[in-house]
Amino acid sequence: MHIGNRIFAICDAEREYAFRFMEHLRRKQNLSFQIRVFTDPEKLITFAQKTPLDILLISERSMTDAVAGLAVKKLIILSERTGGGRSGFSYPSLYKYQSTDVIVREIMNSYGADVKREGGVIPERKIQVIGVFSPTLYPQKMLFSMAVGMAEARVRRTLYLNLEAFSGFGEFMGCHFERNLSDLIYLFRQNSAGFAEKMNGMIYSAGDLDYLPPIRTPSDYLEISGEEWIRLFEMIGGTGSYETIVLDLGQSIPDILILLAYCSRILVPASGDGLSNAREREFESLLEATDNLPLAGRMEKVAPPQMSVPPDGKNCVERLPWSSLGGYAAKLCG
Repeated sequence: MHIGNRIFAICDAEREYAFRFMEHLRRKQNLSFQIRVFTDPEKLITFAQKTPLDILLISERSMTDAVAGLAVKKLIILSERTGGGRSGFSYPSLYKYQSTDVIVREIMNSYGADVKREGGVIPERKIQVIGVFSPTLYPQKMLFSMAVGMAEARVRRTLYLNLEAFSGFGEFMGCHFERNLSDLIYLFRQNSAGFAEKMNGMIYSAGDLDYLPPIRTPSDYLEISGEEWIRLFEMIGGTGSYETIVLDLGQSIPDILILLAYCSRILVPASGDGLSNAREREFESLLEATDNLPLAGRMEKVAPPQMSVPPDGKNCVERLPWSSLGGYAAKLCG
């Protein structure tokens, strides 16, 4: 079945919940499914008898023997009780009233474990890669990178990846993440079936921007070559889930010049003070010594405005698109 013809069906007599869930799925542009909503199990059955379903998310109260007999690749029951439902059916269940993002991640992880990659090969697809790099250790590089990602996400499906050691990303977001970039790299190295679905099951969102938290152990960056990073990005592009990847590049990556050369666009934020200028000149000397001067010509030096950040970083991500920094990034990406 073509990726665009895959069906994700939701069936729940609680109409407001079902349609709110549908809208959430439609905002997550990396999910390549047609979304169908049913509030009546009989209408679901009539539809599914003619059109096979890839995923069916159905409330415990709507689940029947007739539904259990449908051709569905992955059926998951929405339980109104924590710790699993008591529907009498041996299908996996998820607690209905938890975070919708958590439910979607669990579904896609489960579905991805069952899916075989169509044709065995993910087709190549050109993807735009925007790199944000600062040899001057620009203090708000992460905020600027996220602002660029949010600006891109307004018009294109965009994934933000932070490749910096000790970025403070988790502390800044105020979250404990169950999955991070290490898990995606492990999945990529396994060359396993269902890469796109499993990847989508790891993704988090900040507004329209999707992201995967960075690697926790800085030494892990030393074990990943530039060529391997590029193969990973090409595989992500091949899934069709994203049109743009924004890379927040750190100095701990051994093959940083390879990654910079791969980027479609390179943004270099700097404050313009004497120390920053000295660091820039030192980096440019490295490029000259390694015969990479053409790379220097592709680097766009930018001077983003500073964003006021409280000590706890609270609400910064929510305010970012509407801040002067967000406006600056929007003009760069316009």
